[in-house]
Formats: sequence, structure tokens, C-alpha cells
Amino acid sequence: MPNIKLIFAVVASLFVGATSFFPSEIYSKWWWFVFWGVAAVMLLYCIVRVRARKLLHLSLLLMICGGLLTALTSVRGSVHLRPEVAVSDFIDSDGQMRKLPFSLTLLEFKTDYYPGMSFPRDFCSRVKVDDREVDISMNRIGRHEGWRIYQQSFDGSGGSILTIAYDPWGTGVCYLGFLLFALSGLSMVRRRRLMIPFALLAFSLSASAAEPAERQVEFRGRIVPFATVASELTFKLTGQQSVAGMGPTDFVISLMEHPQQWASAEFIKTKDGYVSVASLYDENGAYLPQLRYEGGEGEHDAELLQLDEKVALLSELWRGELFSPAPQDALRSEASVRSEVLYVRIQPVRCFFMLALTLAVLAIFMRRSQLFSALLFVVGTVIFCWRWWIAGYFPVAGTGEIMFFTSVCLCGCAWVLARRNSFTGALGLMMAGFAGLLSWLAVKNPVMTPLMPVLDSPWLSIHVSLVMVSYALLGMTLPLAIAGLFRQRYLQTVMQLLPVGVYLLGLGIIVGAMWANVSWGRYWAWDPKETWALVTMLLYAIPLHPSLGLQRHSRLLCLYLIFAFCSIVMTYAGVNCLPSLHAYRT
Repeated sequence: MPNIKLIFAVVASLFVGATSFFPSEIYSKWWWFVFWGVAAVMLLYCIVRVRARKLLHLSLLLMICGGLLTALTSVRGSVHLRPEVAVSDFIDSDGQMRKLPFSLTLLEFKTDYYPGMSFPRDFCSRVKVDDREVDISMNRIGRHEGWRIYQQSFDGSGGSILTIAYDPWGTGVCYLGFLLFALSGLSMVRRRRLMIPFALLAFSLSASAAEPAERQVEFRGRIVPFATVASELTFKLTGQQSVAGMGPTDFVISLMEHPQQWASAEFIKTKDGYVSVASLYDENGAYLPQLRYEGGEGEHDAELLQLDEKVALLSELWRGELFSPAPQDALRSEASVRSEVLYVRIQPVRCFFMLALTLAVLAIFMRRSQLFSALLFVVGTVIFCWRWWIAGYFPVAGTGEIMFFTSVCLCGCAWVLARRNSFTGALGLMMAGFAGLLSWLAVKNPVMTPLMPVLDSPWLSIHVSLVMVSYALLGMTLPLAIAGLFRQRYLQTVMQLLPVGVYLLGLGIIVGAMWANVSWGRYWAWDPKETWALVTMLLYAIPLHPSLGLQRHSRLLCLYLIFAFCSIVMTYAGVNCLPSLHAYRT
């Protein structure tokens, strides 16, 4: 007989995720508040009548209450400032004009660009709030009498668009819940030795005579060796590391010196093969991809945009605008330049995923998964830190970087699990190898733009580290659950991974909420990425409740965990098909 409480918990969790497909207006409907009111009553019941984990349930109750207070008592809107014009009203989230208890005057707005580029690094407004001056920029809040002022956008004619927020009760109550969750979660995993290495990993990571290849240039806001530009451009245009027997450096130099000859050569990779630049124009000089583009609604529009990006990069190169000589006062050390050139030449991500897959197969037969996973974890960590050093930022901003970080986490997970069972460690290595393969595929199609202003924040490393470590741990339950269908002994390891993964995911969501509050003026927006991260945490938390009965039915638990993994896939990839605030870099 199905457990009614279990069915209710799963359906309620999936219902939360389903709302991401609905219009955003549903989050202000009365029945939505009733739904979370029922959840609050259930948490209160657990606190009063159930002895287990009262502090944890109290933290969740405070978060729900904080969200309710924010919805009922907070004020949020936007204001458009123009230079030297005093403004004392704003448009609220309902589109109504409202009065401010103070006046705002824009003294100066400026855009801080990456060196040598037209790509913005930050937006900055100097604003006079009543009688005092306040500096506001992305990830830097202006405050006045309990009101918070955020840099939102600009109008292109010297004006600035700001977000105004006033939340006297909700944020404080919700943050108290965040703090209690962090403290109560530690008690939940205090006996889990698995917690130690992964917690440490998650938090520690939140810490002219040259050869042509080593010649330093200014590219996309960074001072890099020419080899880096050449490698990324070659991969982007051709999907290969070499063209006609030439390495990336020689190929790009040849492109620059012989543009007419290369214009008729078929080297630009598309879905259907290779094309030349000349073939993209008709006899009248009209650009064919533009004529075929259907405003984003056409079947081939995505491919046309990718092709257009490649043509635009070539155009920049041939106009001499893709990069410029590095200023003498900005040159990097010889050691860092040579290190980056070496990184570009050997492509360690490719070597890593090939090694991981090879050792995973060997580990199955040789029963040496603990040794192999330890080796790969160390090697992966070195490569990650190497990339961090040469990139100049914490490398988790794009798909390739995030997948490589996940691969390293999976190696650490396999190392720990291999101490108990060699086969389990081998499964972890296999997953790490495939994550590394996905990272390498992304490297072959690099994102050739710098970080967006909102991502230029120390919150990035902490948030992504916690979330991706948690996904690695929870993802490991998939192969263990499959194995558990045949041998129940693997379920013991599953029940050790779950509390740690759920706790770290909860911390990651909390850090992300705090970051959002700094950048956007609200800690929760029911964005699809946020919503499905919450669903993932809820689904994986369900087996931790003995009263729901999953732990007493091993086969049902295994099938449930296989099903729950779909939420991770949805959170990481599926929501990219929905409008999202988290659509930054791919």
C-alpha cells in the first residue's frame, strides 16, 4: 500500500517546480500563500510534537515566515534618474507611482569598461540622497534610512536606472533562518566522516622580445599571451586544435596575413560541415545568415547565431580590433605567461578526462579505485588551481569550467567512497570522466566574452563551490542506487551521502539568496534556477525522514533516487530553456 505521506511530499515538491512553467503572477495568488502556510503549520507541528531536529525545522519555518513578511510588508520598485534632476517618487512592482521619503539626484553615471573593450565591467552611479552623496554600483548597495538602493541599468544618455527596496521585517527573519540552518545542519552531519573533506573543499575554494605565442596582448579585458587568443579563436572557428597542419598560433597569424586567401577557404565549422566566409555572401554582397534569420523563432536561428558569432570574430580579427598590444605598465610576469602558454599547448582538461575514463575502467578490474581516485583528485585540483591562476578569477563562470570543477569533486567523492568499496569508487571515477568530457566539449567552443558585471563578485566562488560539491555528492547516489537494486549494501553509503549533499545544497541556496539580495535587491525571486534548486533539495531530503518510510523499502528507495536525479538534470540544464535571471554564460 503506497505511503500517503510520501506521495504527498513528492507531489508537493514537484508542484513547486511546476510553477516555473507558469506566469510569474501565480506567486502573488492567495492559494500560493495557503500552500506555504500549510507547510509552515507542518513544520510547527514537527517542532512541537517531534523531537528530531527541532532547530533545523525552526530554521525552515523562519525562512517561510520571512518570505511571507517580505511579501506583505516590503516595498520594491525602480526609479529613473537623469543628471542633476531631483526625483522623489518611484514606480513600484505593481506599476503604480509612489512617493519616496527622500529625494534622489544623479550627480554622475559612468560605465567602467574592461581595458581595451566596449564590454562593461561595472555600472557606477554617484547619487545625492537628500543632503549626502552615495556611491552605488553592481554588488554595492546604497543605504538610506532603511531603504536600499541598487544599480539596475542605464538609459544610454547619461541617466541611471536604480532599484529601490524597503523590507523592514522579512529579510532579518529570513536571515535568522539562514543562520539556524547552517548551525543545525552541522549537527545533522556531525557523525558523517564524509562531511570533512567535502566541506573543506567547498569552503577552501572560496579562497616584446618574446616568441609570438608568448607575446602579451590585451584581449577581452585581460592581459594574455597571444597563444591563448589563438587557441580560443581556432577552437571557436574550426572546432579543432590545428588547421592544415598548423597549430593555433601559426593558423591565426596566417589568417591575419592572408585574409583574401582564407576568405575563400572552407574552415568555419557548422552543423552540416565547413563553409567559407565568401560562401556566406551572395553576388550582391548581402549577408545570407542575416537574410535567413527569423527573429529567434526559426528552426535554424540558433545555428545562424552561432555562425554569426564566428563571422563577427573573424571580422574583428581582420579589422585589427580583436586584440591589441598589451600596455607596458600592465605586462604580466614571464613565469605566468609561460605557464599559460604551456596550459594552452597541452590542454590539461582533455588529458584529465581521458585519464579519468581509462583509470575508471582499470579500477573495475584491478580494484585500485582508491589509489586512482586519490591520484585524479590531486591532479584535478592542480589543474583547477592552475586555471585559476592564469585566468585571474575563480573559474566557475561557464559550462566548461563548472563541469571541470564538478569532475574534480566527483574524484574526491570516489576517493572517499573507495575506502569502503572499490566498485563504488570506480563508478565515481566513471562519472568524473564523463563530467570532464563535457568540460572538454565546452572548451572546444569557448565563450569569448569576459565576466558580466553581476558575476564579478566574491559571492560567485562560494555559491558555485557549495552547489556543485552538493550536486557531485547527490549525483553519486545515482550509480549507487542502480547498484543497490542488486546489492543492498550500497544503500548504507547512499544514506551517508544524502545528509551531506542536502546540507551543502541548502548552504549553496542560502549563499545564492544572500548574493541575490546584494545584486538585485531581493533574496528570492522564484526564478526557475532557484525554484528547481529548492525542489532538488526537497526531493533528496525526503529519504532522510524515517516517518515517510523510504528507508524501510530498499528497492523503492533505489527507484526513488534514480527518479530524484532527474531534478538535478532539470536544475542544471532543463531550466536553460526557460526565461531566467541566471542565463549568463554557457
